[in-house]
Amino acid sequence: MLKLFADNRIKASWYMPSHTILSFPGHMAKVRGTGYKIGLHGYIYEFVRFLKEQERNVMAKSIEVYQQFTGRYPKGWVAPDHPYYVADVPADSNAATDYSKDPDTWMKPMTKHKPTKVVEIPGSWNVDAWRKPMNYTRRPGTHGFVNRRNIEVQWRDQFDFFYREYDSLVFCVSSHPQVSGKPNIMLMHERFIKDLKSKEGVEFVTMVRES
Repeated sequence: MLKLFADNRIKASWYMPSHTILSFPGHMAKVRGTGYKIGLHGYIYEFVRFLKEQERNVMAKSIEVYQQFTGRYPKGWVAPDHPYYVADVPADSNAATDYSKDPDTWMKPMTKHKPTKVVEIPGSWNVDAWRKPMNYTRRPGTHGFVNRRNIEVQWRDQFDFFYREYDSLVFCVSSHPQVSGKPNIMLMHERFIKDLKSKEGVEFVTMVRES
């Protein structure tokens, strides 16, 4: 993946679980040495929606490891498995619905939210290189035998629609080295990158730059 990005002069963002930083410091140092932006990705890829009261301690430990590794405070966090828990960001009374209460208490229209300093760059499994190509029997849709070119067409069609309809856009593609590093998926990435580079005005930037 590092070679792929270097060959195409792509400025990528890497989000590392702190457990990975501690377990494979040499490999992670190669990423750090390239100058790519590194952000938080949990400690052991824990699902934050299940942590609740533990979340603050897990986040604190993850930040501590990150600071020791990079020498600076993190800018950016990708919630493992994408969804986040309502306690992760400032929220108001609309953040959660308690269905155990009488419906009259929660059947109300949304009120205006208060602006926060949190910048969200949306991610989606529809443009993620992990789920469909990964053989992970405990999760639906991850049997690993989806034709890579079908995935590539899905990515292209989504980008082409946005490129046609909007003057500017952020198209966030998520890659996981244990999947994207496979030969056939590396070729898929190469073809997709070549297609993007052929379009006028397209540039590859880090999450920090875009936020």
